[in-house]
Amino acid sequence: MLNEMLKSRRTTAAAATPAPGRLENTAAALRRLEHRWRCAYVRYLPPAILAHVDRPLRTLVGGVQRGVSAGFYLSQPLGSWSGRCAGRDVTLAMWGRPRDVAPLIQLFFDGEPRVRWHGHRSYTDALRHAAAPPPDTDMVVAATTPVLASAFRRRGCLIVPATIRLGGQPETLAKLMGNADESLRSDLRLVRRSGYRLEVRRYSRPDSVIFYERYVVPHARTRFGNAASLPTFEWMDRSFASGFAILAWRAGAEDPDAILITVPRSDALWTAHLGTRDAEPSIMRRGGVAALYAFAIEVAADRGADLLDMGRSRPWLADGVTRYKWKWGFRPFVDLGEPLEWAIRVVRADGAAACRFRESRPIMRGGTRFSMIGPDGLHDCSPMSAR
Repeated sequence: MLNEMLKSRRTTAAAATPAPGRLENTAAALRRLEHRWRCAYVRYLPPAILAHVDRPLRTLVGGVQRGVSAGFYLSQPLGSWSGRCAGRDVTLAMWGRPRDVAPLIQLFFDGEPRVRWHGHRSYTDALRHAAAPPPDTDMVVAATTPVLASAFRRRGCLIVPATIRLGGQPETLAKLMGNADESLRSDLRLVRRSGYRLEVRRYSRPDSVIFYERYVVPHARTRFGNAASLPTFEWMDRSFASGFAILAWRAGAEDPDAILITVPRSDALWTAHLGTRDAEPSIMRRGGVAALYAFAIEVAADRGADLLDMGRSRPWLADGVTRYKWKWGFRPFVDLGEPLEWAIRVVRADGAAACRFRESRPIMRGGTRFSMIGPDGLHDCSPMSAR
């Protein structure tokens, strides 16, 4: 099952991302600023003070980012995207910049689709388009943001965040490991058979350089190829300096097999960066990543954390990374730092695009709650409180 983590779809020519626009640059600048602030106060504030200021500051920054983002979603290009999906022709009406809808183009089309542009349309036009979709389309998609998404939901659209943040309560996750299904039991047997041991290591600059160059970057490139989103060294270094590293060692090894950079956030523990040594495939096969997950749950429980935050992944269970986190019991909670959501209206329920959408098992947001399309309908995902 660990090899499923390697099965994420690669970016096709249709999903090639253009140069970042104003929204991407603004969002990236806000993320950098928030990361600097957070790492600084997590590192230097006493725990008693941190417990009172962390959540209000994160809520403030998330609210500012969402508010700023809304201005970029008031006028966008409307395009009719046509191509093959599961051997059939489909047409999707997409209101949004190509960069914002690229993951959906990758999901729905087998190969590079054609696009016919209809010019820029306003937010009001997009709402009318979603409420009364054209009959010659299989699906209507609007790239939007949480501040504006509710209006699309009232018009019959499903709201899918561009990424979801998955977390869990350490006590609940530990109980799940004690009563695991066969897939998770298999992973835990691998950890025991390989004799992995845990080390918690504090920050040092030389370790940070090694972890970045030999673990984080190779692992991300191997897992995601050209679609990998690599952190800068400065970003990872700040995270490590404000937290610590969880290391998975095998007996007799000269270097750890896998590392996890973690950052404490008052009552939460956030896993910021994961890496395997030189991206060796054998580490995955013998349970190195599973050891990190098991050790992270153990460390979070020992520290008395209310939440173990395993970071973002794609919003459908067909993605190997999301499915792997789900197997360990991690579930979605509201992510104030994600400004992009998709409003999706299925027009042809029996069409190939609708089948592909259901088969991807998307995770959808409704207010602060999440649901998932399963084989027999909608299921509540037991969301957690915003952090």
